[in-house]
Amino acid sequence: MLMIGGTICFIMGLDSGGVTHAWDSAYTLCLIIFGIFQIVLFWVYEWRFARYPLMPIRLISSLSNVGAFSAAFVHAFVFVAHTFYLPVYFQVVLDASPLVSGALTLILVIPLSIMSSGTGFFLKKTSNFRATIWFGLALLTLGTGLFIDFDTKRVWWKIVVFQILAGIGVGPLFQSPLIAIQSHLKAHDSAAAASGLNFFKNLATALSVAIGGILVQNGLISNEGTLQQTLGDELGTRVAHTTFASLSEVMKLLPDQAAVDVVKETLTLALRNTWIFYTAIAGLGLALSFFITEKELSATHEEVKTGLAEEERVRLEDKQERLQRRMKREGAEQAVAMQEV
Repeated sequence: MLMIGGTICFIMGLDSGGVTHAWDSAYTLCLIIFGIFQIVLFWVYEWRFARYPLMPIRLISSLSNVGAFSAAFVHAFVFVAHTFYLPVYFQVVLDASPLVSGALTLILVIPLSIMSSGTGFFLKKTSNFRATIWFGLALLTLGTGLFIDFDTKRVWWKIVVFQILAGIGVGPLFQSPLIAIQSHLKAHDSAAAASGLNFFKNLATALSVAIGGILVQNGLISNEGTLQQTLGDELGTRVAHTTFASLSEVMKLLPDQAAVDVVKETLTLALRNTWIFYTAIAGLGLALSFFITEKELSATHEEVKTGLAEEERVRLEDKQERLQRRMKREGAEQAVAMQEV
């Protein structure tokens, strides 16, 4: 209830800001603030009160796992932008049909599929998950950054080369972060790590579509004056405030090619700012991935029990470990105090 409710409130607040309500309106601010508050409460509950937590805090107790979770989050966050906004660009700006748009997207999908399969073989041979994460995030940042150079003209070499580079970056990141996380955990935490990673990816997908839509929408609204000068007050306002998903239908109402070109240029500028944002997020993920530490993967199969009885055993074991660490710390402090005396 806390996490889902907080996430929905937060996304609704972002979705309304600058579009249906002003950013400083009570509606937008309350949704965003209380959404964040509920999400924080979720983590406090998991940390202090949950007997069998959905997301044990020990999963993110090390910087290495924080880096791996961040890599997975950024991967999902940026990849969904590729699959969502590239077709918008192809269909609305380049006048591609849905069928042609899907064919153009294959230029991204085929390299990432090949790289995803190849990464599995590479990890099996070398166990070097850190190198695959760094390589993937570096190419993901580069490929997404190159999308900033897209304009209103159909330049085939850019469409092909830029998407291939981005696809090569996306592919290695489907498997590597999970392996990086599980390698630093005990076997009984593997399932929680996998479900937690999927949760973060789903959250990243939802946030990415919402935030990207806000950036595109606000990019159109910021150029409302230019649209009004070219299209007239009524039509210019309608284009600026329409959702980009329905922009193709609105463009059919434009009086001439000159008006169409102005709208395409405005949408291209809005998408360019959006790609800048996603490039920055990918770069942040690359920076955080340097916290990931290498570890030799075990080749020994280990059976893991599941169920509440096992959860209770793990809880008591974790509690005992915390108690021992505290006693050790207090003993060290007492030894220092005795030396000072």
